[in-house]
Amino acid sequence: MTRAVKCASRISPFPFYFSPSHGKHHEDFLQLLHVYATIVLQHTEFSASCLLQAELVNYERVKEYCLKVLQKEGENFKALYRSGVAFYHLGDFNKALYYLKEARSRQPTDTNVIRYIQLTEMKLSRCSQREKEAL
Repeated sequence: MTRAVKCASRISPFPFYFSPSHGKHHEDFLQLLHVYATIVLQHTEFSASCLLQAELVNYERVKEYCLKVLQKEGENFKALYRSGVAFYHLGDFNKALYYLKEARSRQPTDTNVIRYIQLTEMKLSRCSQREKEAL
């Protein structure tokens, strides 16, 4: 089971647990879980959290989900932080820095935010140096 499915299973409304030894029932449970997770992922910030825990992170989807959350709750710290992380990994360092600084303004001592701001500023500095060298 992937980390994303495990994450979704933690909030599953199904009152039973299956292990791989349960054969067909386990497959049915995973299908139900997948359908349930899809519904939940479309409407909450939970989606970004689980996507960030997935083995292969789809930062484009993380970004989309977080931006949807921010449309409804513009002050949401987790959505701001996760948007910044997503933009960072997608290579849009200016937007990453914007969202990370917004997150820092809400929780100034959060070490993860501070670390990503430092990483983003280093990337922007390197990009700026490369542009100067190219001229």
